[in-house]
Amino acid sequence: MLLYTSRQFKRLTQGVKTLVDSYDNLLVFLNYTLSDGDEERLRILIGDIIMDRISHKICFTDLSLEKGLEYCHDLITHYQLDKSKGYFPFEEDSLKALLNSLHTRSLTPYEINKKCSDILYYSLENQVNQITQEQVVKWLNT
Repeated sequence: MLLYTSRQFKRLTQGVKTLVDSYDNLLVFLNYTLSDGDEERLRILIGDIIMDRISHKICFTDLSLEKGLEYCHDLITHYQLDKSKGYFPFEEDSLKALLNSLHTRSLTPYEINKKCSDILYYSLENQVNQITQEQVVKWLNT
């Protein structure tokens, strides 16, 4: 939930409205993670002024475990200089364990990024170089 006062939020939405209305070729991308049927909640958050200007809605469905693993692989290898390192700093089994823990709720890129980021920070703090399945299980149980 956004933590703005009504006055601050009104200024924010007015600013977005002015930008959208002032420039013909301006694209404003607002990213909200909502459950199905939460469009009314979004309308309350951003107001009719912005809601009426939405021209496209992009909805992402939950990923399968295989697609989640493919997503992780693509994201990790995109930044690697040595592509032969696979999922490094993760082991493949550690990512599978992490994705399996998410699959019971919702397996979305947002959730994958959040959990991977959390375990990366945890590993850095604990001077872990390679994230194993055992470390993921231990981290999930803490």
